[in-house]
Amino acid sequence: EAKQSISGYGILSLPKNAANGQVSVTVKGNTRTNIINPFVETWETTMNTVKTVLSDFVVKVVSTDEFGRIYAKPPSLKQGDIVTISLDVIALKDTSDITIALRSSAGGLSTIYGSVRVGVGRHKFTVTMPEDAPNALIWIGVGIGEWTVGNLMVEYGETDGKQFVSGTKSTLSAGRIKIVGKNLFHPKHALKKPQYS
Repeated sequence: EAKQSISGYGILSLPKNAANGQVSVTVKGNTRTNIINPFVETWETTMNTVKTVLSDFVVKVVSTDEFGRIYAKPPSLKQGDIVTISLDVIALKDTSDITIALRSSAGGLSTIYGSVRVGVGRHKFTVTMPEDAPNALIWIGVGIGEWTVGNLMVEYGETDGKQFVSGTKSTLSAGRIKIVGKNLFHPKHALKKPQYS
């Protein structure tokens, strides 16, 4: 027999068709792996380029050099790897766009595997590696100017490039409770308002 404790009344029995129960919650989603360190304090800059860390994942860059860039290093990439690179360009000053590139430099030679020139917004591009690239870098920059970027994500495979989630947060869940029982209210049986004279 199901029972319910009610403040001021004690324990009441519930109808036969009511039951003690529980609520189950299932959280579904995609597991995504960022293969690059997204923390901007680990990113490096080229000569005459200064970075200011605004948060763990957002950096403001000022360059007075025509080759001004900031860069992050992914793990060693292999021939045939498919890599999706996505990034938020938050603000631009003294320029209308910047370049995001996957490149490698060895022995004074530079190879660009893929790049995009973009303005403010969330951007992504996907590259299939034509060769092994143990020294690959994600280059972000424009040359002379100022830009704010963040939320860099580099993933294996072709992905949607949406922003990642860092850490977890617990919240109270909202749910629907179905009460099975009979409505015992009927207007004919309602108490009438007392009348005073």
